[in-house]
Formats: sequence, C-alpha cells, structure tokens
Amino acid sequence: MRVSLLAFVAKMQRPLASVGSDVARSTTIPDFEELLESIYEGPFEDRPWRSFLEVVQRALGATTAGIIVWRPEETERGGGLIETVGEEWLARSSDTFFETYLALDPFVDLPAGLPVTFDELVPDTGRLVASELHAQYMQPMGIRYALGVDVRGPSGLELRLRAARPQRSHDFRDDEKRKCERLVPHIERALKIFAKIRRLESRHALYEGVMDQIATGMVLLDESGRVLQLNRAARDLVQEGSLQIRDGMLEVGNSAAAEELRGLIQRAGSAEEARKPGVMSALRVEAQGGHPPLSLLLRPLPTRSDGVAGRPSVTVFISKPEERQSIPPEIIRKIFGLTKTEASVCSLLAQGSNADEVASRLGVSVHTVRAHIRSIFKKTGVSKQTELIRRVLKSVPSG
Repeated sequence: MRVSLLAFVAKMQRPLASVGSDVARSTTIPDFEELLESIYEGPFEDRPWRSFLEVVQRALGATTAGIIVWRPEETERGGGLIETVGEEWLARSSDTFFETYLALDPFVDLPAGLPVTFDELVPDTGRLVASELHAQYMQPMGIRYALGVDVRGPSGLELRLRAARPQRSHDFRDDEKRKCERLVPHIERALKIFAKIRRLESRHALYEGVMDQIATGMVLLDESGRVLQLNRAARDLVQEGSLQIRDGMLEVGNSAAAEELRGLIQRAGSAEEARKPGVMSALRVEAQGGHPPLSLLLRPLPTRSDGVAGRPSVTVFISKPEERQSIPPEIIRKIFGLTKTEASVCSLLAQGSNADEVASRLGVSVHTVRAHIRSIFKKTGVSKQTELIRRVLKSVPSG
C-alpha cells in the first residue's frame, strides 16, 4: 500500500514540472519514489534524514551531501542538527569544522524552497579561487560545484540541504535543480512531523524527570499489562528484589498475590474502567526476600478507542507503608521561606519523628525544637502539627 501510494504521488507530481519533458525523463518514478520515502522516514530515524541524504547523493551524482536542521536565530550550534554523507565531509565532521564552515558558507538568505548553485552565487571564478572558503574547504575536500536549497518549517525551523561535486564533474543542471524543487513540499511536511516528535520527546523527558523525583514507585503499563516505563523509585524496588519484571510483566509477592495483581491490571486496563475518572484499585502484598510489605494503587488512564496497541493504560503506584519518606530540607526551606534549621525540623516531623526525636537528631533541646515549630506554624499558616505535615507532603516531592 505504501509503495503504491508513493508511486501515485510521484505520478501526480510529474506534470508539476511543466517546463518540458526532459524533467519527466530525468526523474524516473522509482527514483522519485525512493526520495519521497526517505524524506518521510527521516523524522523517525536515529540519525534524522540519513537515508534521505544517501538517496540524494546517488540521485544527483554528488560526492558529498549534508543537511542542517536548526532555527537560524539560534547562534549556538548545539541548538541544531547536522548530518552528512560522503567520505570528505565525514572525515571532517566535528564541532569546530562545522562552526567554521558555516561562517564561510555562501548559501545564506536563499529564497525559500528554491535550489541555487554555487556558481550562481559566486559567478567570478577568480574571486572563488581567492576565497578563504576555497582554500580551507573546497580545495582540500576536492569540491568545485555545490547546490543548496533551504526549506522553512514550523516555528522558524529550517532545513538546509547541500550537495557537492568535484572539479572533474560538472555543475548541477536545471533539471536536477527542478528535481530538488519538487521535493520541497514534502520536506516541509516532514519538518512538521520532525518538530512534533521533538516536542513530544521534550515533554517525555520533562515528565520522566518529574517522575524520578517522586519517592513513590511508579510503573506505567499498557492495556495488556506490559511494562512501558518505571521511575527511579520503582527501578530501585526491582534492583533490591521487592518487585520483579518477568517477560516484560510486573510481578510481586507470592503466586496468589501475583494472580490478584494480574486481575486488577486487566480490569484497570479495560476501556470501561478508563472512562471512570478517579477509580483506583488497591492491593497490599508481602514482599519476598525479607523486604517490607508493599502497597499498590492501580489507576486506569483515559484512552481513546482508536485500536492502537501499546499505549499507556494503567499507572501502578508502589510504596512501603512502614517506611518513612525523606523530605529534602533544602526544598522545604525554599518553598516555605524557612531557615535551614526550621527546614530540618520540618523534614524530620514529616518523616514521622516527634519533638524529642527531632531534638536528639539535631543535638538541641526539646524547648528549642518547640520554638522552631511555633515559628514554622507562623510562616506556613497552620496551627497543628498534623496540618503542617499534610501541607508539606502535598507541596513537596519526597526523595
């Protein structure tokens, strides 16, 4: 289906190059079909558009080809993506190389989507030979002819495509330039896909970082109960042996507890449960290997009936009820505007210590601890120790 669709697109696009039949002959259906496929595969590759560059290199008979994906207003190269093919460029691929090369690159401010050759930009051969670009890059790399096209994407994103040939070759012909121009609308669409993927990746990294700050173990499951993701606390539980993951499935406790857990996961992952916001199931299991008991809460995630398998369906929260959670004093201090000592007192109280235990831990008198507690009450706007602990636990991620 995919090949026939691409062939259809290619066939429909052939009349777009209306300047003559030479264009239709120069861009065969299989050639253009392969270019289109590599363009749309590009955003999903580990090295984006690597296969596209390889096809471009063959289709244009270029010795080297490269792309730069970035936002031009970003002055730091770290904000962009650079990919190349060709032995000459690959041998020189380094941060220093590209920073210097880009500073000398004559392909600047190109009309969007219009392929331009180097000789069109620098028609004076004598000026070219005397240039620093020729001395530092073109001559050592054996490059004489170059083609560039800039494609604008969403939110200022830009893809710059470059291809080059040696002295013994010839300049890029008009039909080859038109071949590149026909690719522009597809590159624009692929750039939109690429930008969306990068946004999703950034959100995922953010959520993953937040999850890892939570002391409670969190395991994300799909509709079949297969583990998709664990936070740091859950990974620690697996490492110590309190949790097991076998064949991609979450397992805890003895066989009876494991069977009950599977039943809860199956119900939580059902479409019916997903439509009930706030519904949670609970399970307490005796961990093996002498570890403390575990408390599990299962919460279904809202899903859409689109038939897509493998999407997040159930979140499992795992904690040790008998284990006190550590609340970082420095975070408490910043959130509530406490002194360092007050924050330490507050942290110990939130862990379940009483005034005598806090005094012993800090090496001060109980009278001093109670004075700190009164000051903390005033700053946090509470009047009881239970209210204070509840507010801290709600406001501060434990670690």
